[in-house]
Amino acid sequence: MLNKLETGREENTCNPNETPENSVDRMVREIKQDFFRYRNGIIADSVKKLYPDGTMVFGLMVPQFIELSRKYPKDIKLGLKLWDESTSREGRLFSLFLIPPKEIRFDKAKEMLLNVRSNEEAEFLAFRILRNIPDARILYTELEKEEMKNPYASYCKEMFRKNLDLAQ
Repeated sequence: MLNKLETGREENTCNPNETPENSVDRMVREIKQDFFRYRNGIIADSVKKLYPDGTMVFGLMVPQFIELSRKYPKDIKLGLKLWDESTSREGRLFSLFLIPPKEIRFDKAKEMLLNVRSNEEAEFLAFRILRNIPDARILYTELEKEEMKNPYASYCKEMFRKNLDLAQ
């Protein structure tokens, strides 16, 4: 767990005058600063080859995501803002550690699947979110009828199916 000595700031203290929207914006900025602190150039260089579209890559791995997830609240607004606005690999992946699957709307889960940007993102989304939403089987049945134009979405749908099979 990161503490004040390691980060140089208090952990997610709330200003009583801060609106929920400002709080989410502040936390997104803090998360991005944490990505810079944890960046690993060697890993980033090798992972960057998987993202030819110009996506920013910091080189964080699952252990760093887990450690950071202990620092920030599991919050649907924070997670979705990070997912929707992120131009980095880490922003999109880390958002999946913050989104409580039981709180995500059916249509938003479907939209996320249809817009995945990499196989890595597809695997995280299927494992961390899709298989755990309240109507996971209904969503999968609906997706089976759809033609996936995005190859990453096709892969995500397949990972979703495998994760549903494992959950039985």
